[in-house]
Amino acid sequence: MNMEGANYLSTGLYMGGGRGVSMPAAYGAKYGIMITGIYGPSLEKIEVSNNIISDCDAAIYTSGHITDASSYIVSNNTITGSFISIYLYAYQASSATITNNAIDTCYYGLYTNCQTAIIEGIFEHDLSTSMARFSREFEQRVITDDPLFVDPANGDFSLSPVSPAIDAGFTTNAPVVDFNQADRPSDGDRDGILMHDLGAFENDGVPKRVRIVQWREIGSEHNR
Repeated sequence: MNMEGANYLSTGLYMGGGRGVSMPAAYGAKYGIMITGIYGPSLEKIEVSNNIISDCDAAIYTSGHITDASSYIVSNNTITGSFISIYLYAYQASSATITNNAIDTCYYGLYTNCQTAIIEGIFEHDLSTSMARFSREFEQRVITDDPLFVDPANGDFSLSPVSPAIDAGFTTNAPVVDFNQADRPSDGDRDGILMHDLGAFENDGVPKRVRIVQWREIGSEHNR
């Protein structure tokens, strides 16, 4: 659910623009994933994992009529170019877990309304508003460096081999596969320890092979 090429980051939502005004038809859907149960039965469990979302008002928005037994899991999502990356309303939920999400180039990062929450492993790079102002001391391992996606403008949000998102995640309620159904966790930094990556893609740490189809030897007049 991400825009590519010239459309990527073109809405201005990541700078706070576009809210409450008419937008071009191509940008009519302002929400990426919206889950709500206000007018229906109580929601026992909500899980949102392994998604890639850009250019939204709210990339992941969850709220609803919930009970003390309900649980929320928002894990291993990659979100860019949005006004709010993750909005989680789970005031009565018995558990709320937000883990291993990569948030880049958004106006706000993570916004929660929870009595109790586990928030582990999160990127908050290039945000217009620092999330530190919301006094979120309950988070663990917040990374503000560039996640170093391979080619986000063309829709490739996989992690480059030197991304600080590799092996920076936690196991709490994390999915066992990534966006491409590759196994999680893997040893992305090749240190012998299996760790989850942040975001929707898992880097297995295996060097990519290069096939040489032509070369020229120094001093030789012929290609081989």
